[in-house]
Amino acid sequence: MDLSDKCYQFRNNCRKLVMSNSWMCFKKIYISEVNLVLRT
Repeated sequence: MDLSDKCYQFRNNCRKLVMSNSWMCFKKIYISEVNLVLRT
């Protein structure tokens, strides 16, 4: 799975859970994913 697909999926999951926090959730996951990619 592509990084952007993963982020998109997580963002959608977050939106379902807590609409107001979807962007924060997305950002948190995006940042951790980017850090993972940068480390390898």
